[in-house]
Amino acid sequence: MTPFMKRPVLFALPFAALTTAACSGQPGSESETVVAEQAALTVDTAATYQLVGVQSGKCVEIPNGSSTIGVQFDIATCTTYLTRSRFKLDAQGSGYYHVRNIGNGLCMDVSGAALTNGAAVVQSTCGSATSQQWSFTDSNGAETLTARHSGKALDVSGFGTADGSKVQQWSPTGGTNQLFRLQAIGSAYTWKNVAIGGGGFVTGIVFSPVQSGLAYARTDVGGLYRWDGATSTWTPLTDAFAAAQGNYLGGESIAADPVNANIVYAAAGMYRGNGNGVILRSTDQGNTWAVNNIAVPMGGNEIGRGMGERLAVDPNNNTILYFGSRTAGLWKSINSGTSWAQVTGFPTSGDSGFGLPVVVFDKRGGTSAGSTTIYVAAATKSAGSNLYQSTNGGVSWSLVSGGPSGLMAHHAGIGTDGTLWLAYSNDYGPYNTSGVSLVGQIWKLSGSTWSNVTPPAANWGGMAGGISVDAQNAQHVIVSTLDWYTPDRLLGTTNGGGTWNVIGQPPVSWNTNASTYNANGAQYWFSSGPQVGTGATNWVEAVALDPFSSSHAMYGTGAGIWSSSNVLSATGSSGQGVTWTFYDKGLEETVPLFLGPAVKGAFLGAIGDLGGMRNTNLDAYSTSGEYTNPVQGNVNGLDFAESNTNIVVRVGNSGSAAADVATSSDNGQTWHPASAVVPGYSGPNQMQSVAVSADGARFIVAPYAGHGNPAYTTNNGTTWTTCSGLPSGAMLASDRVTSGTFYATSGSTLYVSTNGGASFSSVNTFSGSGAPRAVFGKAGEVWVASGSGLYRFTASGATKTQIATASAASGIGFGMAASGQAHPALFIIGTVSGQYGFFRSDDGGGASWTRINDNAHQFGWLQGNFIAGDEGVFGRVYLTSAGRGYIYGN
Repeated sequence: MTPFMKRPVLFALPFAALTTAACSGQPGSESETVVAEQAALTVDTAATYQLVGVQSGKCVEIPNGSSTIGVQFDIATCTTYLTRSRFKLDAQGSGYYHVRNIGNGLCMDVSGAALTNGAAVVQSTCGSATSQQWSFTDSNGAETLTARHSGKALDVSGFGTADGSKVQQWSPTGGTNQLFRLQAIGSAYTWKNVAIGGGGFVTGIVFSPVQSGLAYARTDVGGLYRWDGATSTWTPLTDAFAAAQGNYLGGESIAADPVNANIVYAAAGMYRGNGNGVILRSTDQGNTWAVNNIAVPMGGNEIGRGMGERLAVDPNNNTILYFGSRTAGLWKSINSGTSWAQVTGFPTSGDSGFGLPVVVFDKRGGTSAGSTTIYVAAATKSAGSNLYQSTNGGVSWSLVSGGPSGLMAHHAGIGTDGTLWLAYSNDYGPYNTSGVSLVGQIWKLSGSTWSNVTPPAANWGGMAGGISVDAQNAQHVIVSTLDWYTPDRLLGTTNGGGTWNVIGQPPVSWNTNASTYNANGAQYWFSSGPQVGTGATNWVEAVALDPFSSSHAMYGTGAGIWSSSNVLSATGSSGQGVTWTFYDKGLEETVPLFLGPAVKGAFLGAIGDLGGMRNTNLDAYSTSGEYTNPVQGNVNGLDFAESNTNIVVRVGNSGSAAADVATSSDNGQTWHPASAVVPGYSGPNQMQSVAVSADGARFIVAPYAGHGNPAYTTNNGTTWTTCSGLPSGAMLASDRVTSGTFYATSGSTLYVSTNGGASFSSVNTFSGSGAPRAVFGKAGEVWVASGSGLYRFTASGATKTQIATASAASGIGFGMAASGQAHPALFIIGTVSGQYGFFRSDDGGGASWTRINDNAHQFGWLQGNFIAGDEGVFGRVYLTSAGRGYIYGN
């Protein structure tokens, strides 16, 4: 993927040649050049603009930023950080817009709704008057603004070019004083991932059956992705969903259309507790989605999420789809997923919360009305095969007799010969939740004949995970074990299950009697030897053979996707001869848990499951891999000394109370655990927050509420002293200039310590709750984004200012100052002028904001709502997604 942000300017549409004509005009009339024909434009209502006059090069503005009704607009030298010359364009229908000043919220209007030339253009309370409605017409890269009520153009009186020249309406002439360029404030942003390499559970992989090199993946919390075989990269497909649609990033199922390669469907819903899921439909391979309602909740990040696929498209009539829900039985659509109805005659709903995880169509014997034979499997341990079949196009259903009893199908696939292959297990996965002995079996159904073709015990154990049938050879099938941990394996047969070869087994403890695994730069796979545990084959349920190449297969794990182009080359008993490569570029599914107050020296991550990594290049995988000594499964907080960035401290879940705190003296390259436990700490795995003094001489840590009190150390954790006056569970920050000053928040109270953390006192309050964020280079300045508002505290917290221009803010960070500005740039996640997004303010006080993302780049839920700028690169911003890894924008 090449992430990009559409530049928020008007699209250049064809325009007619300019012509000249006589014009009788009065004194001050503008030009004798008229435009014979112009093309109306569509504007980006999410953008903030300046109106730059072609004649003068100056900006339309409100004099002195006045909020008085009736003040006439003029022009002045453009200054991007002053709100008096910054406008939003609010659609009013029929191609007309309000021109609304973002500083005072007032709209451009023609005084008295006059129809005459020379009538003043003033500001008024926004309303429905047509004198406040303006259309935009392109003329060779600049625009004419036309008032709806009069048909007259926005005009700078007398061709004025001096500051203070007044703005009026005048009959359209095409003069350069009636032409304005809509200039977006700020540069367009491009968005990328900090390269970590996988990190999350890939729950399904589906190849397109009609276009070579095209595949899709679903993940439990990171959304959907498209594979490009030509570039060997994944493109994220669900970044357009904002926080309110974050539930859609849980992929319950995915289905590639079997007829049209451009169409793909997905069932989306992360948790049943969040309400009903949706069925997404795309006609452009996932670049955009239509959202279709279905009255069932989904659990893309719940137990059983690796089973599937629940969603299937009829290959004989691709307007028909079936979906096996978790809670309400089988559902059907006959209009390409637009609407859904429950199949009331289906015999079972499966076990509560797990439902019907497998739907398979048999293409043979169908008509244009649809397939005749359809299979649906139930997730239940009830007696019988738990496989249901319709032989009349879904009119009636019956349990298929025979086969295994008391097991459930995790996955199924069907060959061109009509043989149905099923991977059966006795639990839901992706891990054993009941504590019983794990049982996995492979069965096939040909007509009414069942065959148990489970591989021999020497190479088989645990549950059965994924299964895939070769579209070119119905006797070629690959399967995976699940939760065996010896390690898990992939096996293949080319004779219909008569014999099996191991085709995938990672090298453990330098074992060379295994498949070849190429981490492809993702160093964390090899942080503690050639293979960390069974990481390369953990939670293998997504298994897929390429329908266009019998030698090519992919499988998903709890940390990304592996691919092989020679699965038919197995020569040994443990997968020798087969090479698997980690192909995860573009698919980043880590969950960042914290983002530092700034980034210096290297990017230091704090993430779930993999702990964290040090990236010296944002676009290349870490060369050192996961933090070690100690390994912390989750890194919950991290900070560095502003005046000595070699000193870094992290806190997280290590399994050891003392090692829940780790220090580095070389900017995170090597680490050392604290040697003493924080007094009263009820850990391990309960350490939440850390703040390092500006000079690095001391730092404070704070456990989660109820697990101990904050404490400070002056010797890297050899000894600790409890901080007085600070509640348990407080969130910490250090002043980035004054070494003895620390800040903390608990609830809606701001605390400050000026004696190195020995004691804290309440210094101020705010509405809502949020963590303190101190500003680099500014002594005594700390901000809080409280959800309901944005607060700036100066004088070490004593002076409070609420930033009125941000009606809501859930995250605040700071980056390199704009040219000519003394204060670092501000970045927020929040709402400005009614628009949710990510914003930057270059004026130091939040007087005006520029939205820096667009609707295609919203990234769902943002874990902890962390946002931070870069101290050394102007405009660069970092975000913590809730499943898409660290996002950064330039």
